Amino acid sequence: MDIRVSRTMRMLLDTFEELASEKGMEDITVTELCERSTVRRNTFYRHFNDKYAFIAFYLQSLAERFMVKAEPGYDLEELSDYARYMHRALIEFIESHQASIRYAFGQSVSVGTIGMIIRHISEGITARIKRESGQDEAIPDEQAELLGYYYSAGMLHTLRWWYFEATPFAPDKLECLCTDFLMCCYARLVSIEREGRHIATSWSKLTRSSSMGS
Repeated sequence: MDIRVSRTMRMLLDTFEELASEKGMEDITVTELCERSTVRRNTFYRHFNDKYAFIAFYLQSLAERFMVKAEPGYDLEELSDYARYMHRALIEFIESHQASIRYAFGQSVSVGTIGMIIRHISEGITARIKRESGQDEAIPDEQAELLGYYYSAGMLHTLRWWYFEATPFAPDKLECLCTDFLMCCYARLVSIEREGRHIATSWSKLTRSSSMGS
């Protein structure tokens, strides 16, 4: 099913989003979804086994829309700039789909949905870590990927905690703290690489001089 070209799917998705803003997603029935969207029940059941199969489809489409909408229209090469941009995009996303996001975090059906968003942000973060570290201080790919995933998953779950549990941080303060955390981790990885190369170079010189002396 391609939600970009299927008018029927778009009607169901839009109607479900309207209903989700009015009541709990668990309380939405197939009957009212079909009646409000003017989609026949037999058409619905041709595509989905039940309501929960549709909810999984809806959450996936929501993640896909976020990934398209959240991509900056200009190149944010700096790691810190990209992290701040994605932080704001996630806040806007959560605010626009509160009921859906709350449900997504609480249901096993959403593991793929949340994972899609994390992987998308992680790829952008990882690419910028590799670019920013450059040739001279290049961080190994596996470490860049680890930091990218660690930060992206942490940012998403931190925003869930911040938004739904009424924590005391102002949005700007939380953005600064999260970005500073990322940059501190990045700086530490660069420092580790420098130290490792310095030790390797010193050891190489030492072994060379020892062999020459013998």
